[in-house]
Amino acid sequence: MVWILLQNDDQLGADERTLLEVLIEKCASVSQIRPLALEFRRLFTQGDAETLDRWLGQAASCGLPDIQTLAASLARERGALLAAMTLPWSNGPTEGTVNKIKLIKRQMYGRGSFETLRQRVLFAS
Repeated sequence: MVWILLQNDDQLGADERTLLEVLIEKCASVSQIRPLALEFRRLFTQGDAETLDRWLGQAASCGLPDIQTLAASLARERGALLAAMTLPWSNGPTEGTVNKIKLIKRQMYGRGSFETLRQRVLFAS
């Protein structure tokens, strides 16, 4: 259901629009959160680092405590956000490999030695 909040209006089907309208009717804060979420997504997809400070200001003054806390946390990590928006590098492949190794480890929990785990990780690569 959260993904509906992150989709532009032209990407939503009729049922999804109805669900969004019901969400906004039942929870007034959704109408405040959705534009902030859409703008944040746009900042990253378009690499628009110039408007990051404006977005942080809007989020900090929105009146919703959870969003204000998020904005304060993101403001502390402003350098990392700018790097993520503007630089072409990503640690996604590394994180994917680590996630795969953790999955194999969890599947083997209590059923093998380190050497067996090592062999499974090597064969999975």
